[in-house]
Amino acid sequence: MGSISHLGNLLNSTYCVYFFCSRDLELLVTNGLAQAKARLALCAVDVDCIQTGTEIRREKTIILASRFGPRKGLSILPELVSEMPDWNFVGLGRGWANFIDSSSLRGAKNFHHQNFDKGSRNEYFSSATFFLSLSNLEGGPVPLLEAIKLGCKPIATDTGFARDVIEDGVNGYIIPINPTVSQVKEAILQTDKLQIPVNEFVNRLTWDRIASMTIQDHNSIINANSIRSNA
Repeated sequence: MGSISHLGNLLNSTYCVYFFCSRDLELLVTNGLAQAKARLALCAVDVDCIQTGTEIRREKTIILASRFGPRKGLSILPELVSEMPDWNFVGLGRGWANFIDSSSLRGAKNFHHQNFDKGSRNEYFSSATFFLSLSNLEGGPVPLLEAIKLGCKPIATDTGFARDVIEDGVNGYIIPINPTVSQVKEAILQTDKLQIPVNEFVNRLTWDRIASMTIQDHNSIINANSIRSNA
């Protein structure tokens, strides 16, 4: 698409542009996209992301949910698991096998891996106490919203829409991209002190809300075109 400024100006030919995070919205507006065309839609939590009602919330249990890949920042996880032996870590997702086999996670008694599907998502997010994202690049991550919806306190790097759903020090903590193990440990321990229901921070993030935004914009466009054609 060319440079970021070229993209910003190119998008001015649209009626409006919907963003899933404020970071990207601000970047494109700074680089030429008209503010009036920018909409912060965020993302939405699927209706089947629900608590099962049978799990007991397990203290000191941390969920990491993602398909394994270089941008997920998981290289520090073995050291983090080793330095926090009294905490339980669960990795949800595909593609973890080689990473686990080639690291100390294979023999770690406080680490467990589970394939990710909607059933395991609901089960583990409903029973864990924390969600951790170490990614160095994200558009979301969507599991962050799902985990908060199901009651996990979030700790996430400052990527994607993390800053839009986490109030630092209120319902979770935001950590820098490429954090050190010490920074992650400190954030976990600080988050452990928080005593606030977290799901209220994402309850408004529904697909119906996004649909309403698009319908409202669509109707505004039709009315504006009608006025111009009758002028």
